Amino acid sequence: MTPLVVDTGVILAAADTHDPDHASCAGLLTEESEPLVTTGLVVAESCYLIARQLGPAAESTFFRSLAAGELVV
Repeated sequence: MTPLVVDTGVILAAADTHDPDHASCAGLLTEESEPLVTTGLVVAESCYLIARQLGPAAESTFFRSLAAGELVV
């Protein structure tokens, strides 16, 4: 299996239902069969932007997905 590297833009668009790319990014993250990987810096940036733009509940959802191993750092 070849891992798919995920950046902040994809994570933020998947989290934000008002983003024009939400459906395609959310679909990619939920339907991709290859492992999804990212870096610690992307996690930090994503957390900051999700909390700032979408609030703590959305940030918590992102943390739960990391804890569940849906995205590997």
